Amino acid sequence: MSKEIEQQQCQACYERQLQKSEGVLPSELSDLLARVMRALILTREYVGEDVLPPIKGWEWYDACMMIAEKMPENEWTTIFLEKIEG
Repeated sequence: MSKEIEQQQCQACYERQLQKSEGVLPSELSDLLARVMRALILTREYVGEDVLPPIKGWEWYDACMMIAEKMPENEWTTIFLEKIEG
């Protein structure tokens, strides 16, 4: 399967999940996104930066950047930005 087709499938899956989450309250969604970012940050610390480098296009990095843009005041956003900026 080509990388482009795989990305299109991932995008379609993401859009379906977004539609399912429309009924989620904003505070619940914010809490969920903070937990996702925390999990990604802690996983990266566990496996190491050489396994999960901060590279645009890598799913974990792009997801954290999207969350950081939507929740700039969140403490995990601050931690994420500090860690990737070195």
